[in-house]
Amino acid sequence: MLSNENKVLGLIGIAKKAGKIVTGTEMTVDAVRGGKKGVKLLLCSADASQTTYKRIKNTAEYYKVPFYTLGSDKEKLAGITGRGGEQISVVGILDEGLSNAIRGYIEGN
Repeated sequence: MLSNENKVLGLIGIAKKAGKIVTGTEMTVDAVRGGKKGVKLLLCSADASQTTYKRIKNTAEYYKVPFYTLGSDKEKLAGITGRGGEQISVVGILDEGLSNAIRGYIEGN
């Protein structure tokens, strides 16, 4: 688990409240491909399936979007994004400032 995991989750929650996230594999991949929403960062849960992980990683690499795997599981990610009771493997962050802050905590800067 990341040492700054709670801070990262808090920033994801702020992004959710600001309407600056997209969740779920299909919606997130579509948002990256479409370019309209401007996905600045892709985050994947620690327990995402290998298929989901590979798809998001490949999408991130192809479209040059930063990608990280979180230490949190799908249920925790769903709860922080307001989708409690569900399971969310993928979150796209649409805000540049929040994306940079999250990356800073993940990278330890």
